[in-house]
This record gives sequence, structure tokens and C-alpha cells, in this order.
Amino acid sequence: MTLPETIGLVIKGLTFGSWGILVWMLLKPTKNILRAYLLAFIFFINGIFLWFLIYPPELYFSKETSSTTAGEMWDIETVFKTEKNFYYRDWKRRLLKELQGKMNAFRSQKGFLPVPIEIIESYSPKKLQALLSKSPENLVLIDVREAMEIKAFFLSGSRFYRYGDFVNNIFPDLPKNKKIVIVCYSGIRGFLIANLLQLKGYKNIAFIRGGLGAWVEAGLPIEGRDEFDFIDDRYPLLTEAEVKNSSYAKIYIETVAPPEKRLLPAYSYEGDLVSTNDQDRFIQRFISEPIILICDTESSCFSAVAFGYLFEKSGGKIEGYLKKDS
Repeated sequence: MTLPETIGLVIKGLTFGSWGILVWMLLKPTKNILRAYLLAFIFFINGIFLWFLIYPPELYFSKETSSTTAGEMWDIETVFKTEKNFYYRDWKRRLLKELQGKMNAFRSQKGFLPVPIEIIESYSPKKLQALLSKSPENLVLIDVREAMEIKAFFLSGSRFYRYGDFVNNIFPDLPKNKKIVIVCYSGIRGFLIANLLQLKGYKNIAFIRGGLGAWVEAGLPIEGRDEFDFIDDRYPLLTEAEVKNSSYAKIYIETVAPPEKRLLPAYSYEGDLVSTNDQDRFIQRFISEPIILICDTESSCFSAVAFGYLFEKSGGKIEGYLKKDS
């Protein structure tokens, strides 16, 4: 963690502490001079915190190579440090840890090798766009996102091959004489699949730093604009009691809750880790009646949205969802 990131966390802690002081002041009368000093501190620290949120400092700069064809051979921490918003940077660190842990736990159950974290070639969105404009015949874009995400937007010329198929060691026929660039939204799934392909012996692998989120933010061209509502807007939020009393099938999405804490009877579905064939079979198994979705982490609730999209497209109905604390 860099010094500016540490300072940011300290400011965040002081801000939350100032809220406690404010509550204390409201509950217990204080002398006017003390009240003035405390209010000045509260306004000051909250002002700094607000400034950090609105104008996150650009804390790290790494120079790209001058090459017009090659990307950067940066370790993943260096890639994270190029994120301008250090809160978003911290989120990506946590997301990588969560997704890698889930991927390797799932692969271990299947008898597959774990995927290590190595140095993978990466491109900034603008550098990749310049390369696509100059010599697109030398690149292959592999989009590993879910159908819901692809429907929203994608890069022209992309090939679509799900993250879950790669995780299950089901690989497409990829050319060895071209640069293979793995595409996802945040850059994390793309980075993990790039590591998996490198583990399988592919040498000419890269990913987009910041993913398609950074691509869109840079104002670069995309196709598609059909947004699918997030789970909070699309399905009713149910209480635990309502879920327990419901006779509909309950589907846990990538749950991390131990079996004794689950709402039984329930069925476990490993979200985007599942292969496409297993996904289709699972959907058909429950298509005849409404279901209830249960998730317990940020990534599992996102997988619940992606599953809901496919389930609805297949003619199924979702009664509601429950988000449990993991």
C-alpha cells in the first residue's frame, strides 16, 4: 500500500470517528468553546474526505513503452496502482483475491491445477485501440463475460467465450501466431483467464488494464446498448422468513455460507464458474416453476443477475431474491 493510500485510509477512519463525535455532541451538552473546536474538526475532516471522493488524486504514474505493438510487462500491483481512484484500486485488489480463491477452489474440486498469479502483458485501452486500428489482423479479442454483459456492449470483432468454460478447461481453438487479448469489464477476470492460458502454454497473451470499464471511460468505440437491470431493481427483495416459508426452489449462487447456515432445502449453483453446458442443464432443470435467488457476496450477487438474465430469456420466472451476509 502506498503512502497516499495509507493517508486516505487514515482520513476515512477520522471521518467515521467524527460522526461519532457529532452524535456524542448531540446527546451530551458541551461548552461553547469545545463545541466550536469539535465542529471545526468535523467540518474540516469531512471536507477533506469529500474532496478525496470527488477528486481522487492520481497517486501513481507508470510510463508505457514506446512500442506501438507491445504492451507492458507489469505485475498486477503495478497495474492496480495506475488506477486513479485508490478506493476503486482497493476494490480491485479484494475482487482479485475473491475471484482467484473461488476459481482455484472450484478447479481443485474438478481435479484441475490451481491458477497462479504471474506477470501478464497488458495494454491501456488507448494503446490497444491504436493497435486495433493499425493491424487488427494480428489480434484476437476474446470476451469472457456473461451474455447479459455482452448484450449491453462489446468491442467490435470480439469472439465470445465464457469465463466458466475456461475455468473448466474447455478451450476454444486459439491461434498461436496472433496476440490473444482477454476482455472483461474490470480487467480482473481477463487477467485470471490470461494467467490460465499462460499456465496451459500460451505465450502471446495479454489483457486490457481496467477492462472495458476503462475502455468506455476513455470514450472509445463500442457496440450494443441494451442494459439489463441490476438485481435490486428487477426482483423483489425477500426476507429470510419469506424465503424459508416459500415452496419455490431456492438457488444459492456461489454461496460461501457453510451448509449449516443455509436455508434448506436449497440448490447450489457456482455462477460464472459453471461451464456453458452445465449452465444450460441447470436452467432447464428449474424452468417449470418460479425460483428464488440467494447470494452473499458482491461477485455472487452479480452472478445472480447474470443467471437471472439467462433464466428469464429461457422462459423462466424469478419470484425474488435474498442477500445473506456471508
